[in-house]
Formats: sequence, C-alpha cells, structure tokens
Amino acid sequence: NSTETGELLAYAPALIRLTEVVSAEFFPLKSTAVIASSEGEDLSETNRVGQKTIITVLNNTGNTNITFDLELINEYDTKIDVCFNEEDINGLCDMTLSQLVAPGSQAIVRVYAKASLLARADVNQGFNLTASHNGTLLSTSEWNVQVAPDHRIDFIGASQFKVAPGNSIDVELTLINRGNLMETLNVSADFGE
Repeated sequence: NSTETGELLAYAPALIRLTEVVSAEFFPLKSTAVIASSEGEDLSETNRVGQKTIITVLNNTGNTNITFDLELINEYDTKIDVCFNEEDINGLCDMTLSQLVAPGSQAIVRVYAKASLLARADVNQGFNLTASHNGTLLSTSEWNVQVAPDHRIDFIGASQFKVAPGNSIDVELTLINRGNLMETLNVSADFGE
C-alpha cells in the first residue's frame, strides 16, 4: 500500500502451511463400572449376571479430521464380555471400531459389558479401550469392572443335633456356594429352653 495515496501497489498470496497434529484423549482415562445382577424374580445362576452400557468420550485434540482405530483389550474374557456392539443373534462381538472425529470435537464411544457366570465380586477384572492412528497408540482408557455381590449359599444337612453330656458327635454339613464371591461362614449353636 502506498503511504501517501492508500492505493494497492502490489498483491502476492502468502502460503501458510500448518503442521498436521494428530492426537487424541479419552475421558475418563480411568474409571469403574458396576454390573448388577439382572432384575426380577429369577435367581437362577443364568440370571444373576447382568450387563451395562459403558460410555466414554474420545476427544480429537489434534488439528485435522482423523479416523481413529479403536480396540478393546480384554484380559478377563472368561469373566466379562465387552463389545462395541450388542451381540447379534450369531453371537458376533466387535472388538475393533473405526471412528471419524473432527478436530477439536468429541465422539461418544459405547462399550457393552456383560458379566459371565465366572465373574467374581471379590476379584478385580477389567478391560482397556485404546485409540490409535496409523499404528501409533494415542490414548488408553482403563476400566475396572466390579460385579455386584451375590451371596447365595445352600446348606445341605440336618438342622438339629442332639448330644448327651460328656459325648461328642461329628456333624456332616455340605455347603454349596452358588454366589459370586468367597464367603466366610460362622456356625453357632442355639440352645433352646
């Protein structure tokens, strides 16, 4: 621009090249989900396990549209089932997913978790959710899955015993733990009048 007349004397486009930044972060990075048993009157072993939809947020903290590769890593697959989809009638479970997220935006990621009959309330179990791009790990969300305790003990044996003074008896009692945690039981005697 001319300082005297203010007219445009020359024009040249300036090329500005931004460095592509690829980064992501899950929220939360660490959390706990509690799976309660199914609601209802049925207390059979097949109904005492429950399921939960776990929701986490994937933030694209970079400056470009990125398709992230998401993966579920489940080291406790005999105790909990985790999938990106609700299992279909063929029992197929998606453990990987591609998710496009715009720069500065967020995507909701749903994980469907289900406790198996082997899940324990007194043992830690969990899974990791990872986000990567072109083979580079960008973020991991660690989930601890707690199973609500199911206290169910079957007692098999006599409920009353008699023993004469100075004598002893051996009591045979069978306990079947149909619950989902280690139980400590105390046996006490009730002396009627």
